[in-house]
Amino acid sequence: MAPGFKGAVTSLKTLFLLWYLHINEAQSSGGCTHERVILTSKTGTITVGNSGPTYNNFARCEWLIKGDARTFIQLDFSRIETECSFDYVFVYDGDTYNSTKLASVSGDTLPKSLVAKSGRMLVLMFSDRNYKKWGFLANYSITDCPFGCHGHGVCTNNSCVCDIDYTGESCEHDLCPKNCSAKGLCIKSGDRSLWGCNCSLGYAGYACDMALQGEEDKLKWVTLLPSVTEFTDRFDHTAGFLESSECVYVFGGNAQNTVLDDLLRFCFTESKWEVIHKIEPWPSARYDHNMVVYNEGLFVFGGILIDGSHSNELWFFDTVSGNWSLLNFNNSSQPPGLSGHSMTLADDIIYIIGGKKTNGQYSSDVYSINASNPQSWSLVKLAGGRAHSRLLHGHSAVYHPESSSIIIYGGIAVRSVRYTTLSKKMFVFNIAYKFWTEIEYTSNMEPGSAWVPQERSQHTALIMGNYMIIYGGYVHIHASEEKCYDEGIYLYHLGCHQFVNHSLVHQGTSYKSMPKKGRFGHSAVGIHGNIMVIIGGFSGYPHGDVIAYKFPGVVAPPNVSN
Repeated sequence: MAPGFKGAVTSLKTLFLLWYLHINEAQSSGGCTHERVILTSKTGTITVGNSGPTYNNFARCEWLIKGDARTFIQLDFSRIETECSFDYVFVYDGDTYNSTKLASVSGDTLPKSLVAKSGRMLVLMFSDRNYKKWGFLANYSITDCPFGCHGHGVCTNNSCVCDIDYTGESCEHDLCPKNCSAKGLCIKSGDRSLWGCNCSLGYAGYACDMALQGEEDKLKWVTLLPSVTEFTDRFDHTAGFLESSECVYVFGGNAQNTVLDDLLRFCFTESKWEVIHKIEPWPSARYDHNMVVYNEGLFVFGGILIDGSHSNELWFFDTVSGNWSLLNFNNSSQPPGLSGHSMTLADDIIYIIGGKKTNGQYSSDVYSINASNPQSWSLVKLAGGRAHSRLLHGHSAVYHPESSSIIIYGGIAVRSVRYTTLSKKMFVFNIAYKFWTEIEYTSNMEPGSAWVPQERSQHTALIMGNYMIIYGGYVHIHASEEKCYDEGIYLYHLGCHQFVNHSLVHQGTSYKSMPKKGRFGHSAVGIHGNIMVIIGGFSGYPHGDVIAYKFPGVVAPPNVSN
């Protein structure tokens, strides 16, 4: 979770002892000095900050938008500028803080349209005592059906009856978008739940617009599947790709209002989610855990449980039998419960690096276990480097076979006894010599080096071709960068040991198709040597989409198909 987020939510319990009450106003604006406003007009505007930084330090104000019980309330932000991670606009589907949270908006990234289904929407502005920004401007509307059924259906008794070619709660999904991109067959017969694109061999996505082989469809972002009801929007989950089945498995995660324990798979041959049926034993709900794929199975370690404790369980899921196994250990070298650690498979050995413990302390230890015969954990004795440099949380770690090394990047690092900070440091753990060292590379503070990533955590890293590819992450820099979530792709050349500006990736069609909203806490898998697949994440609200980017052959040559 982003710094400041948990503290802001906790302190809400003591807010709003005194308010002024305004009713039936279609517009509410001002400096946010502990007002409480009730809005009942069908449409209206909520704003804090008409000219300059007009919301106050330690601002507290709320707006309750009230409609009939069966109506929908839509909120659209047209501008937001708040101190990232410290000044928030919270939006709830209901009239209390115990209602379903729709979003926690902060920074300068516009969120998606937010819809309350209860006939009530509570909006809360919360700021700390630090510096202040412009504020926000949002418009709301109370309607009988969400989004007017997107113009693809009729609103009947507060429900959308979709046209034959569309589906979804608000008729938002074209059953055969782009006419399946002329790369598949549009199925519109039999069971309506099975209607949609049946892609030709070698193509994937709900619109069949991603070629899985070769360089066709390179240099562009593709939505393989938008957010759907079968897959709960989430972040801080984990994912792994099995080449044999062409499927990505996702386990657990944080859904903002609940913690998940589900296991699903997304198979590229079908481009849809399948829920794995629960068979006991089954791991409890968790988030901020990690996963590695080994042969036909998945190892899952750690994570934060519903009660806030950190797990040190190691589970194995056999994708053939569909069974979970909890691996039990009694040796003294077993790692403690951890979250935000990295979990990396190097040949047959799993390595756990860093992470945060239940008591809030960071771990500087490296643990290993043999994946082919997981009988006991080992505490790795390292040479080189300071233990302090390994106090990391939310970092990335990838295995580079050519150098027999694990490359660690970014994360939240411990600066002193009392303070942590975002990091952009890179470390290498050489497995053969058990040696830990830092790599120096070109700084993004140098002119013309915008392709070098700034400090970040909860990003992802993959190795494709001769590059380590960094995507997304939480990037707020106090007092200088109010961007919370990054959407950029960064290429680190493993031969030159520096980030490079690759014009094909950073300009032109590739840049124009880039998702405009960044994210952190997502998962990433690489498939076919040149396709990066991103699942879920958080940018003020959880995501549930599956998006993909194909790199050109000069960056990542595609695997040769049999």
